[in-house]
Amino acid sequence: MIPAKLPVGTVNLPPETAFGVGEAEKKMLLHDLPILSTQSTDIPVWDVESVEAAARRAAASQARELHKANAFAKLIDLRNANAGGIAYENRRRIIQAFSTSENPFDPGRSEVQGSFASSPSQITGADDSDSSGASYL
Repeated sequence: MIPAKLPVGTVNLPPETAFGVGEAEKKMLLHDLPILSTQSTDIPVWDVESVEAAARRAAASQARELHKANAFAKLIDLRNANAGGIAYENRRRIIQAFSTSENPFDPGRSEVQGSFASSPSQITGADDSDSSGASYL
């Protein structure tokens, strides 16, 4: 996990996120959402509570959001994905690595097809799978 300073505090981010979670989604879920959740609980109640009570409530809200952000970061870690999710992410990375800049998601290129054919899960005896055939990284 990589510590990152976010508005709610220091969150331990995963080095690789699960499939479907890109940089935009990671920013929205770990940066923007905790701020909005904290702000929604900071609705002032005039003449009913003191400034100290409002500050305590805001600090407690921020601590809750920090805990939730750390838990969510663990949830979107690629290491917690199932075999299908890991295979999907591996295929996506192979396509992206061997495609050209004109078409960055071109699975028909011969380089991409060759990488698929020689990926560890396709080579007999070279994969890290259990007896059920589920592949692990």
